[in-house]
Amino acid sequence: MNLDELQAEVEKLLALLKDRQPGLMTWNMFLNERLEAVQKMIESAGVSSR
Repeated sequence: MNLDELQAEVEKLLALLKDRQPGLMTWNMFLNERLEAVQKMIESAGVSSR
């Protein structure tokens, strides 16, 4: 796992959470995309996120 890539994805996720707009469909889609990207990175490192 590349820690720089993980950090970049987490920073994008944090930016979305900082500017919460849960009523907007696009915000929810972007949040879901970021969460999936972080989860895939964690899983590729062999660490279970569940």
